[in-house]
Amino acid sequence: VPAIRKRLKQNKSVFTGELHSRLGVRSSAGTAMTDAWIEVGSLGVPYGLNVEKGSPPHTPDSARIHEYVRKKMGKSGDEADNLAYAIETTIRSQGTRPHPYIAPVWSTNRSAFYADTVRRMKANLALPRS
Repeated sequence: VPAIRKRLKQNKSVFTGELHSRLGVRSSAGTAMTDAWIEVGSLGVPYGLNVEKGSPPHTPDSARIHEYVRKKMGKSGDEADNLAYAIETTIRSQGTRPHPYIAPVWSTNRSAFYADTVRRMKANLALPRS
């Protein structure tokens, strides 16, 4: 998760508020190996997949675009309004480009993550059950 958060922050074109703060990992192991799963992402953040993979043309949230322009780009007044309008128009006509933040980190750290998950599962399975 720290490496994914770092990757997300490095991408200056992404507004990282909820996406960054809600980033987490969940996992579970059932009675069979096929019941095991790992979920990485930002729970409750509907646009996370659109950041990772891009999105088709759609109507964006104008308030969020204006907030992004003010906070991340440091613009105000007419300049902020014009820039926000340009971003909104581009999203409406072209969609958004992908800004992968999970897949590259996963590719780099997959073996270490698996090893850590196996270690934690073995430790958990060794605990006495009540």
